[in-house]
Amino acid sequence: MAGKPKIFISHSSDDDADDGERRWAREIREELTARLSASYDVLIDRTGLKAGRSWRNAINGWLGACDGAITLLSSKALESAWVGYEVSVLAFRKQQAGDGFAVVPVHLAQAGSFADWPRVDPTQLLEGQGIDGHFVETWDAPAANADRVTALERVCADVAAALDGLVPSDAPPVARAIRQVTAALQTVAQSGEHEISQSIDELGDAVEGWGRCDEDVEHLARCMVTLGLCKNVAKCLRRLAPKLGPEGLCNIIDALASSWVDLRAVELVKGAAAASRVVASNVEHADTAWFYMWAQADMPPSQSWKVAPVVWAPRADDADGEALIEAIDISLRDVLRRDTRADVIEKLEDMAFADDRVFATVRHDGLDAPLLDRVLDVFPELCLFLFDSDRVRAASTVVNSAHADRIFLAPDVERDDESHYRDVRRKLRNVFDLGNST
Repeated sequence: MAGKPKIFISHSSDDDADDGERRWAREIREELTARLSASYDVLIDRTGLKAGRSWRNAINGWLGACDGAITLLSSKALESAWVGYEVSVLAFRKQQAGDGFAVVPVHLAQAGSFADWPRVDPTQLLEGQGIDGHFVETWDAPAANADRVTALERVCADVAAALDGLVPSDAPPVARAIRQVTAALQTVAQSGEHEISQSIDELGDAVEGWGRCDEDVEHLARCMVTLGLCKNVAKCLRRLAPKLGPEGLCNIIDALASSWVDLRAVELVKGAAAASRVVASNVEHADTAWFYMWAQADMPPSQSWKVAPVVWAPRADDADGEALIEAIDISLRDVLRRDTRADVIEKLEDMAFADDRVFATVRHDGLDAPLLDRVLDVFPELCLFLFDSDRVRAASTVVNSAHADRIFLAPDVERDDESHYRDVRRKLRNVFDLGNST
């Protein structure tokens, strides 16, 4: 992962018109890209995303691989759902990494307060933190061109100064997936570099803007992680399958299948797992929960945690939650190979000193705070990681729980991406006769 530091530029694609602020935003974006390219690998979707690529997959990869970021906060950017997502993830990474990760907001909008904009949370990037690049209406007049050029020079110089001293990170969030895919590809490389070079040629320059890795195997892995489970990657895997073997194929497919997950949610899972607790994921599909769990694990997918799927539906006559508790108990007993609930609870307590993990999956529909409290009272070492399409309902569940410190609320699950990657993963595993179990 060595080389020049990687800088992601977050901006609105609507800032391409020739009027006022939007032209100013485009000029700053283009000038920053040109000036920074000598010292940094600059990634910006204007030059780095090809037609037909999965935008969320690629942008998630870039958000997780960059060493720092510049956010161009124009009026259009502040209204953009995509920019809001990017800023949120970047702010979360900054919060986690501190001085090891740089986020440089450049304030271009004429409005005086973030309160006017619905997409960007002022607690993430405060207006007072960053570089003043506000557009001035009079700059559109020919006589004011010198003032415009001076302001452009100042903004670019201030951004460069804010990034000064930034070094490549040894382990950005996406490095884990690249490392796992690289390890799986080593069996191919050992038989000769031709297969690796041919695969890179087939996929095209999928990581343009990041520079070329010194090692072809790592470069191919980065291409695959950036592209995700697309048709070209599937075609490449079919050709490499005889040399990858079943375990290598499983590890690559599963690594790529998790590439769409939200980095903020991964960090929440990591916090629960670091405490050596069992993590229960309330999610409709066990595969999705597993993707989140694997994405934070420093191990091949084939060696990752066990899954304890819970078969349960809310019932009017089960106000005390005993049916849910029994369903969780049955699943945990099966996965942990224990005979009684007491044995299960003892095993959960022992997991603080063990290397193995297990997490349960159960639909969130019908779960309220009292019911969750009852479950957590019975299983003291259990943590819950909640997914729910209804964010208000899920947030209310957490806030009202007596065990809120043991409940982790995931950010919005992108249902379309979830379904796409789950379905493609299953199809690929069927093609290679690998089975579908996690």
